Amino acid sequence: MITRATKRAALRGTGLVAGVARGIARTCRDAVSVARIDPETGVLHEPGHALDGCCLAGGILVFPAGKGSSGGSYILMSLAAKKIGPIAIVMDVADAVVVAGAVLAGIPLVTGLGAEALGCINEGDRLLVDGGTGLVRFL
Repeated sequence: MITRATKRAALRGTGLVAGVARGIARTCRDAVSVARIDPETGVLHEPGHALDGCCLAGGILVFPAGKGSSGGSYILMSLAAKKIGPIAIVMDVADAVVVAGAVLAGIPLVTGLGAEALGCINEGDRLLVDGGTGLVRFL
């Protein structure tokens, strides 16, 4: 069970792409199609989605799973090159598109936290993500 004490400690998943980032959580409870992030602005354009219209630049993208086009890998790489994409990704279920994009872009990636742990990360929480160790710490 996730408690307030957990939020003062850390969550542990599986680190898939090494690197450390500190930032604000951009959180949603639905799958995300990273191919729908505008490569010129970093804004997600997915009508009906909780993060539709939100700029993901400089945030830590927290979501349960990816969906959609394989073009998302290129989008993540392009966003990172322009410094207008997420600085880290935390997701429960890894998928090839997001993993490949994170690897190409050098975006720290942690997966496998489990739905309950992922659900305790709220929009605006300050996090430290360590993609090498799989650690997600609340700051």
